[in-house]
Amino acid sequence: MRIISPGGIELEINEKGYVVDREKFDWFYLNKSDADVEWECDVKHLLIEEGRVRGVEVDKDGNSKEVRADTVVLACGLNSHLPDEASLSPIRYPSDIAWAMEAVVEGENIGEGEYFEYFVGSVAPGWKATFSPLGGDFASAGVYVRRVGNPSDFFSRHMERLRKAKGNMKIVEVFEGGDPIAAMPWKLVGDGVVVCGGAGAQSGIMYGMRAGVIVAESIAQGDLSLYQKRWERELMREYKLGRKALNMLMEMEDEDIDRFARALSDFDFSSLRGNPYLKAFRVFMHILKKDPALILRLI
Repeated sequence: MRIISPGGIELEINEKGYVVDREKFDWFYLNKSDADVEWECDVKHLLIEEGRVRGVEVDKDGNSKEVRADTVVLACGLNSHLPDEASLSPIRYPSDIAWAMEAVVEGENIGEGEYFEYFVGSVAPGWKATFSPLGGDFASAGVYVRRVGNPSDFFSRHMERLRKAKGNMKIVEVFEGGDPIAAMPWKLVGDGVVVCGGAGAQSGIMYGMRAGVIVAESIAQGDLSLYQKRWERELMREYKLGRKALNMLMEMEDEDIDRFARALSDFDFSSLRGNPYLKAFRVFMHILKKDPALILRLI
């Protein structure tokens, strides 16, 4: 991973990164399942009886039917109306969702780079702009912005910079969506229903998968309330720290981000161990040593 400040200061974190082929990923787990699975159904509504969710109404190939279940798991993404139907508020700060525009791009050898690149600062207020090599002549590029409306203008400017830096590339396919990384999970459990993944602000595939495991184990134990308790115990402090860091980044001017990056230019990120707060403390102390005036501006 390479984090790049507005002034071009690069911080390299030498950890392995991966690109997931989502279609192959989905089919891999579908083929492993011994459950009765129906694929590519459009869920229209929840079935609610006497205040409890009893199943879903689905549409497949133009045919509507009811699917009943003791527990319904809503892993339905950010834009679904289903949590509202269940009277749940799974996202604590919905105004802090990072809205994204991302594209698969093609250009000669642009997919052969060694690092995923993350650009921070005014290039993408509140979160990041990205460039991720996919191998050969393909890469992905995108912007994720918070509290600034539509990301399309930031995306266009990001693509212009990438073309100047990496050579000509054409856009193959564009995707739009959201990333709830700073929005914070909140009320995830209702009567007969739970929310999991992006719909519950559990940003990132690792966190979504872990949430799915905890949901399954809670269902097996017959107590859905265990899901929220275990999730918060295991991972909520990482989300709280991440939100604080992103809000601090959003309030920083580009010149301060450059100072921040310059102070960390000789920091060995691979040495970070322990819980998230211990890691953050080590980074804080390094910056305090290198640029104490910057710390005073940030606190």
